Amino acid sequence: MLKHPFALVKSTGKVVHIDDASKTQAPFICAGCQSEMRHVAETVPHTRKGSDKIITRRGHFAHVSHDECTSGLETSLHLWAKMVIEEARTVGLPLHHVEYRDLARDFETDWKYYAVTLEEWQDGIRPDIVLYHPDGRLNVEIKVYHAVDEAKAELLRQRVQCKRCAQATAVQGMSSPTALAE
Repeated sequence: MLKHPFALVKSTGKVVHIDDASKTQAPFICAGCQSEMRHVAETVPHTRKGSDKIITRRGHFAHVSHDECTSGLETSLHLWAKMVIEEARTVGLPLHHVEYRDLARDFETDWKYYAVTLEEWQDGIRPDIVLYHPDGRLNVEIKVYHAVDEAKAELLRQRVQCKRCAQATAVQGMSSPTALAE
């Protein structure tokens, strides 16, 4: 697994994966510790002198001055997931059954939204993403390694403002963090 597959482009603040990055976008910074990172290009397959073993170094980002950062990967994945959801304008929700007064209905899994806000304060809580739809809004929490604490989850459930959604829905582990980083 790559330790640092993502970095922030300093000039734009956007998250970039090593496969989509070029040295011309530099400088790069770590999303976790905000220190400078360098773009390390992938090497072509080769052998070392005196060995038959074929070696290829995968492209990655590396801290310029240290390598003690422990939050860079999680923070990068969190920011990357927010960027993907913000740009997609559709999010897949689990098939769910809703009963409201005399109406009962199963809802499709794709939820199209027309507007997005990131980190919007709502009476003492701040969901990662708020998606706006003609029927209301959906608060989204991104889980990379740690789930939302129960107190915040309960506040989110109490504040649902969507006619189509009977409970707050969290995006839980879009894939494994390891799979996303590779």
